[in-house]
Order: sequence, then structure tokens, then C-alpha cells
Amino acid sequence: MKKILVATILAVFALGLFGGCEKKIEGNFLPLAVGNSWEFVSNTNDANGNPISARVRISGKVKVGNDDCYEADTYYNVGGAGQLLTKEYFAVRPDGVYSCKKDDFDAKKNAFSENLAIPPQKVLPSELKIGEKWNWKGKIGDLELEANTEVQGQDKVTVFGKEYDCVIVYTEATTKGSDYLTSKKWYAPGVGYVKEEAVIGKLVIMDMKDFNVQK
Repeated sequence: MKKILVATILAVFALGLFGGCEKKIEGNFLPLAVGNSWEFVSNTNDANGNPISARVRISGKVKVGNDDCYEADTYYNVGGAGQLLTKEYFAVRPDGVYSCKKDDFDAKKNAFSENLAIPPQKVLPSELKIGEKWNWKGKIGDLELEANTEVQGQDKVTVFGKEYDCVIVYTEATTKGSDYLTSKKWYAPGVGYVKEEAVIGKLVIMDMKDFNVQK
């Protein structure tokens, strides 16, 4: 379960943790509204040689502790069948967006395991600043994790033939067991993240194929 949880932490949305900087960038880089959705295609294949894809959808709002959170459900398409395997709960606070809980599907129990983030983990601040960085240390379920993140700069990236002006957010994270994880995400204003390169034992690339975001 710990490997699944680690993948969840880095596979859906960044572990962005920022400190202080100079240049502010305007825009909503993580638009959260019920009904918003994103589709991604991975560079990894299933047993039949088909690329693994994922669909993230904001399915509703749920109370987690004192926060009213948006529930982001991720369906993975492996072997031609889409299955709900992860749920993440995001709270919008005055200073940014926080991840409050990450749940994984436990096939043995045929149920979801609940993994509270203690303390809640800031994903993106309310204002992005180039060069800003911060540290987060806490637990997600039974997993102890420390993450250092930096807003590295701006860049253009092309995925599935469409070019986006993005902000790059890079994270290095370690677990108590000394697992070393990295995540590099390209966020586009009004869209969300459009590309991720994560190293979780091996390089996993996720490119956004399509999205549906309320204006």
C-alpha cells in the first residue's frame, strides 16, 4: 500500500511548497469546480502494450476536518477498463490550495483506505512567485514524508499538438524509508497541470490529452 500511496502523492497534483520571492504570476493554476475534468496519457504501457491513461474529475464537495474540500477522483485505464483507484481532497484557503486527504483503493479489501494529511499539505499558493520555495514535513496515512518544492520558472510546453504557457513546479521528496521521489509539473493558467515528469523508481511521464474546465 505504501508504494501506491507514494505514487498517488506525486501522480495527481504537485506537492508545491513555497517560501518567498520576487516575480508574481497571475492566473488560476489549479481551477477547482465540481464537474471539471482532465485526461492524461502515460509513457508506460499495460500488459497488452497499450498506453496507460488516467481521467481526473472533480466529483463533489466533502467535509474533511474543518475544511470544505473538492473531491478529485482519478480513474486509471489499464487493459481497456477505467477503474476508480484514487481520491484526493483539496481545500481552498486564503493562502492557497491544500491537500487534506488521499485515499487509495485496496483491492484485497475491495474498499478505499483513508489517508489524512497531517498537517494538510499546501499544493499551490494563492499567488505564484518565480523562485519561491518551501518545505513540508508530515504524514499521509502511515507514510512519513518530507518534501522540498521550488517554482523554477516559466516555459512553453506542447502536448498532443497544443502549446501552453506554463509555470514549472519541481518537487523533491523523501519518505522515512529513504525512498527518493521527484516530480516536475508544468501548470497552465486556467487549465491546471498539463504535463508531469515523475521519478518513482523509474521515469513516468503524464501528458494531458484533453480537459473540461468551467470558465
